[in-house]
Amino acid sequence: SGEIFVSRAFHWYLGRRHRQRIESDRVEQLVVVGMAVEGEKDFVVDYVVRAETEEEARQQAGKIAHEQTVELPEAYVRDTYPEISETVVGKLVGLERVSNEDRLWRLSIAYHEDTTGFELPQFLNVVFGNTSIKANVQVEDIKLSKGLADAFPGPRFGTEGLHKLVGVALGEPLVMTALKPMGLSVEALAHQTYCFAKGGIDIIKDDHGLSNQSWAPFEERVKACVAAVKKANAETGRNSLYAPTLSGPIDKLFRMARFVKEAGAGAVLMLPGITGFDSMRALAADDSFNLPILCHPALMGCMLGGSLTPGNLHGFAFDVALSLIPQISGADATIFPNVGGRFGFTLKECQSIVERCRSTEGPYKPIAATPGGGMTLDRIPEILEILGRDITLLVGGSVFARSPDLEGNSRAFVSSTGRKMENFSVSLSSSNGHVPSQEQLEQIRKLRALKYPAVKGNHGKFLEFKKNFSGSGVMGEDDSSHWLNVALEMYKPEAGNKSWGGVTRTELIGKRDESTKFHVRYFEVSPGGHSSLEKHEHEHVVICIKGEGKCTVGQRVWDMSFGDICYTSPWDVHQFWCPEDKKETFAFFCIVNAERDKPVLVDPTGLELADMPSSCG
Repeated sequence: SGEIFVSRAFHWYLGRRHRQRIESDRVEQLVVVGMAVEGEKDFVVDYVVRAETEEEARQQAGKIAHEQTVELPEAYVRDTYPEISETVVGKLVGLERVSNEDRLWRLSIAYHEDTTGFELPQFLNVVFGNTSIKANVQVEDIKLSKGLADAFPGPRFGTEGLHKLVGVALGEPLVMTALKPMGLSVEALAHQTYCFAKGGIDIIKDDHGLSNQSWAPFEERVKACVAAVKKANAETGRNSLYAPTLSGPIDKLFRMARFVKEAGAGAVLMLPGITGFDSMRALAADDSFNLPILCHPALMGCMLGGSLTPGNLHGFAFDVALSLIPQISGADATIFPNVGGRFGFTLKECQSIVERCRSTEGPYKPIAATPGGGMTLDRIPEILEILGRDITLLVGGSVFARSPDLEGNSRAFVSSTGRKMENFSVSLSSSNGHVPSQEQLEQIRKLRALKYPAVKGNHGKFLEFKKNFSGSGVMGEDDSSHWLNVALEMYKPEAGNKSWGGVTRTELIGKRDESTKFHVRYFEVSPGGHSSLEKHEHEHVVICIKGEGKCTVGQRVWDMSFGDICYTSPWDVHQFWCPEDKKETFAFFCIVNAERDKPVLVDPTGLELADMPSSCG
């Protein structure tokens, strides 16, 4: 104990670029990293083992080094093949006690890069082949030689490339969802694809369980979903990506990949725990394929070593299995179960994966850390707070369960990230919204919100409420409202489809040069009257101040009376009305964003009133 152990290996170290002194009560170690010294053709694997003493830890290092290379007894190799013992067998280049209580030691073993043949399967075999079967050994880190980093070029697109493809600013979260469940027809899955893309989802992937089953054969599904996402993109002006699953037999996998490319898919989902990491590497390296690769962790759970705690020391550290190895293998995004989901990952484990994904040190591009696995929309602000905004959010079940309106649910998903939909543009000729007629546009131009200049301007002002209001409250008669010098407004242009009736509106604050980011409006709905059934991205807060009425929000209907407050979230289908049997007007204040999108009228059957070719409800 107390010795100084100096590493002489070249470390292409993916986490540190400086000299670092590590001290413990048993060992002081000086580690030299980030510089070419003797042994520059070595790659280094850090193992954590359980041992009572330093001598026992050294013995374990010798056993691992021989097991991973020559698989013969140390003495026999040394005496019979001294040159092989010196050049092929791994060398212990670092030793450190990690934990006294748990008897944990970190062993750094250097292997010559020639042991890998510069092939990924053999590289992984040298890293942890036979030793993965042993108890009380875990791979904590891998540091590549430059030769191996050149042999395995890694991700083609990475985080930055994905953001460029979908048109979202780097540093902002991407949103991803999955087509499901297994058992749906091709038509149903294509319909989901269209709705998700219309709602602004960046990446729409097959669920990893969709392969080539009879109810949605692979080629038919890919063609239909590619057509659906292209149709939606043409209508929105965005570039949502559809990523089919490539999980077929190895003798068919690359033909399937060519089909996906020719069909026009925007990315692929791969399951390297099932099809092999080298299948992913081969496609990433293929210039003619040139599509982003999403790595799914199916079957990779058996590779995970978990935290460094007694009884749980095996496999790979979480960030190595779910970030570093996918990165080496060419993945542009890696999916992993998020903390608080249904798979039990801890915050520390998730943070280690994210930090490894976004690291800019080392030979590889950062890749998109993609937490998923049972996330719900209401947890998204929390997740962005603890993991950072530069992640890709994968939400499936919660997007489906929110309401039957998949397009609206998708918009709510995007909105929950706090990301502006600045790249979401819609042509007036598209089916995304209600397009007013020329007659309706003329009516809009005649609206008289600014009739009284006395209340105009960005200055302090007072709108006096008329205590004994005697006006008709009917638009087109005397146009007077409950407030002095403030006129009634037309609620909406008179629509030929009679989507509303018996409603008046008074603009109070926000439309007369005030600098508020919200508008305050007053509505009255006469008995038997109703607002339009509609949806939009902006939010409403509605406060009842007189009478009784009802509000519909999504699938729910509430009774409203004095003091009740209703909130409509982005893309909730909603309507307010006053039953015919009521004796007085239903009146409420409505607070709404100053900058807001145009409402989309909705038919009670669930179809938008703009000749939509298909409903997303």
